Amino acid sequence: MVPSVTSCGGEVIVCDYASGDEVAVREAVEGSGARVVRVPRASRWSRSRALNAALSVSQGDTLISTDADMLFTPNAFEEILKCAEANRGAFHVLQCRDLPEQFDAAFFQNSEGIPWDMLEQHSVFRPRYGMGGMIAFPRSAYLQVRGFDERMSVYGGEDIDLAKRLQRLGLTQNWLRSDNARMYHIWHPSSRATAESTPAEKAQVEQNSRILLDDSSYVRNVREWLYPPADSMPMASIVIATHNRAEYLSDSVYSALAQTCSNIEVVVVDDGSTDNTLDVLNSIADSRLRVFERPAGGVAAARNFGTSVARGDWIAIHDDDDIMLPTRIEDHFAALEGGVSGTYGAWIDFKDGDQTDFQLFPGKPYNGIGIRMSGRYLLHGTLTLKRSVMLKVPYDETFRSGSDFNLVTRLAKGGIKLKHTNRIAMFRRLHSGQLTSADGAYQRSSWASTKALGLFGLSQPQYKFVEKKNNPSEASELFSSDLVSDLCHRYLEGSGDEQAVGVVLSAATREEFDWLNSLAGYQEGLSFCFDSSGLFFAFGTVTGITWRDRWFAASRLHGRLEWRKADAAPSFETALTECLAEVSARMPDVASLSDGWIRCEEGWPAGALARGLVSHGLGERTKVALVATESHGFESWFEVYESESSTVIGGILI
Repeated sequence: MVPSVTSCGGEVIVCDYASGDEVAVREAVEGSGARVVRVPRASRWSRSRALNAALSVSQGDTLISTDADMLFTPNAFEEILKCAEANRGAFHVLQCRDLPEQFDAAFFQNSEGIPWDMLEQHSVFRPRYGMGGMIAFPRSAYLQVRGFDERMSVYGGEDIDLAKRLQRLGLTQNWLRSDNARMYHIWHPSSRATAESTPAEKAQVEQNSRILLDDSSYVRNVREWLYPPADSMPMASIVIATHNRAEYLSDSVYSALAQTCSNIEVVVVDDGSTDNTLDVLNSIADSRLRVFERPAGGVAAARNFGTSVARGDWIAIHDDDDIMLPTRIEDHFAALEGGVSGTYGAWIDFKDGDQTDFQLFPGKPYNGIGIRMSGRYLLHGTLTLKRSVMLKVPYDETFRSGSDFNLVTRLAKGGIKLKHTNRIAMFRRLHSGQLTSADGAYQRSSWASTKALGLFGLSQPQYKFVEKKNNPSEASELFSSDLVSDLCHRYLEGSGDEQAVGVVLSAATREEFDWLNSLAGYQEGLSFCFDSSGLFFAFGTVTGITWRDRWFAASRLHGRLEWRKADAAPSFETALTECLAEVSARMPDVASLSDGWIRCEEGWPAGALARGLVSHGLGERTKVALVATESHGFESWFEVYESESSTVIGGILI
């Protein structure tokens, strides 16, 4: 493989996925002229993560993934690259030829050279139900879909899943046909049979199948992409145009930065503000925030400028006085399907200064004609659109206000397809300084002219007929009153409701862990802290959460902080189970837990903690100190380990 690829100006990268003999693998790979990328520790085999790790250091415009058990004829990659460069709007696959049992790894190790004629004679075509073991695709497409789905592990579905997502992105599939390009599969026992040797692994294979069959989105690894290439851009740009809204701006920006997916950027365009807007923005220390100052030119011009400087493929529109829900960007990508150029969601209006006065507006399922004819179809501030579309169909800068409705009308008239996420996207703040209130007469006039533009040529009877036909009912059945009330209490600042918090942090710093403990109103129930390995867990309750707190949790704590309403808080046993499952899953990434501590506060049963450690297989691998009071029944700590584990974990009473 290496000579064929390098002769075409390419590179071969091998991922050593936590193999037992790192030195031998490195010597073998580098001795062949290839590069090696090592994933040092992993709880289970994941082909998706292995391929993403290798591709994260790649440099080519065309990416090719394959397996270590494939043989390619000497000129195969020349043909593959020729096809890939000639058709950048497609991904390319090569049909595999399976070899019989006598052609196993030992056969080739004992052979002098590769007997290509013999392989051709004895091999049989693999049916085209899969990807055949090789797929070539443009680098740009790989970045847009964010790699192989890292939820998949153990065995199966990764290539087919990627191919389906590339098709939803707009690429066509091309099966390569060339006598100069052959690919043979070295025989070995069934990988699937080996993979399904335990119930847990069998369950993971079934999950892979569900992802493949049921997930119609095409952008994956949304919350976290473990192995992104260095040239990957923010997955979305949240664009905020602002003018003299300093009193509301921090809520707006912090809510945008507090998304569950951290690989975003927030672009704020200051449209000639004369208040302390810049002071507010400069006080927010986050590298994802980009601020641009411009002379006052109107909100439409400011928004167009924001689109022009954005780096993400998707533009999330957000107003400077509104509050974005933490899952808005994640919900957008979950709803995204092939042929869809944007999404929108429901919204909740609330009165500034009175967060108890709120009202849900669910919006309606998308209809290109109906959206031009009736109100409350969608709210402009819930839109997330392709940047390429917004560059082609920008805001009309001749509108002083009302350019938002004008944009949506022109998008609908142009046949752009949108989709309702079936989720609530944001809170809209109602106050006297809104353009709707301050410039209401002009807005009504601009709305009327835009509506006429969208329905040009219809008589009054025709208008009423079309309006009735294309005006679906609101999606109100998706959102219960309890859900809306819960969201308002959880996310609107000043609600005062007690929250439950559960957090597992990977590679967290002492500063970040201390931040959680320093929150006003935080009452700890259970904590794990292992400084040497950077593994932290805490469970407790906290009151008075602000958007700045949520931003800190999302940006500094890697999105692993979960806020729950107090009456939905899990029991100690449930919280402990969740915690220990995470600790157990991360054990391969942890060198030692020997110099850490576990603390149970008053009223939390240490005996349950001890039993939990044993049941999750941590009893034989961990030496910890228990910090507790005598009221926790410290003696049960030793009793559990003497009766249920062959190794006694030392406990130290402090």
